[in-house]
This record gives sequence, C-alpha cells and structure tokens, in this order.
Amino acid sequence: MGFPQRAAEGSIAICTCHEEAKEGGGYTCPRCKVRVCELPTECRICGLTLISSPHLARSYHHLFPIVPFDEVSPSSQNNPHQKLPNSCFGCQQSLNLGNKPSLSVICSQCKQHFCLDCDIYIHESLHNCPGCESFRHYKIFAAG
Repeated sequence: MGFPQRAAEGSIAICTCHEEAKEGGGYTCPRCKVRVCELPTECRICGLTLISSPHLARSYHHLFPIVPFDEVSPSSQNNPHQKLPNSCFGCQQSLNLGNKPSLSVICSQCKQHFCLDCDIYIHESLHNCPGCESFRHYKIFAAG
C-alpha cells in the first residue's frame, strides 16, 4: 500500500488511467513515479495499492471490525442468583419488558449489556463499543 504525493499544479504528465497527457492535478505513485488521476486505485504499472490517509482512516473499521456481542441466555436472565443490569449501557432503556427480561447482548471484553437496537447501531454504524471506550478513557484518567 502506498500513499502517493499530490502532483504539482501546472506540471504535465501522462496519466496511466486515461493514457494521455494531463496538466496538473493527479497523484504520483511512490514506487514507480507514474501519474494517476484518482484515489483509491491500483497502480497499473507496479500494482501498488494507492490510497490517501483520509481514505484509510474512513475504512479503519472495516480492517478491524468490532467482535460480535454474545446473546444473554434466557437461563441466566431467569437466574435469581445472577444480578443483571436493568438498563442498556448504550441508551439506558430498560432491558425488561414488564416483569420479563427482554433479549439482550453482552460485550465479551467490557461485560456491558446492550439492547438489540444498540447492538445493531454499534456494529453497523458506530464501530466502537461504548463500554470498552468508556473504560479505556477511565483507565487513562485514573493513571494520570
């Protein structure tokens, strides 16, 4: 993977995308020094994947996805000796429907409980566990 330099305005070079001379703009492959018009792409000459750092930052969660949460079993929900939280760590909504516990999930790392709506939101949009993030910040402040 390479991070190409933005080409200087006014410079003329042959674009490998369009196979014609282009003036200004574009990016220069760090390996073979050819010009490409847009990112992300693969260099047609050397095969290097060319990407900008903002593209990489936006796709970070695809490279390191959050681990799926574990479903809280009905037997543990009905166990009077096991104390489970009454509310979702994410949205603070009740995890009980009337007198019965509703379906919920638990993060295997921070052990926080979440409702199914928050589970979907965390895995499809947020890409970070709020419980793990809050404990990470707590450890930083407690150590300092």
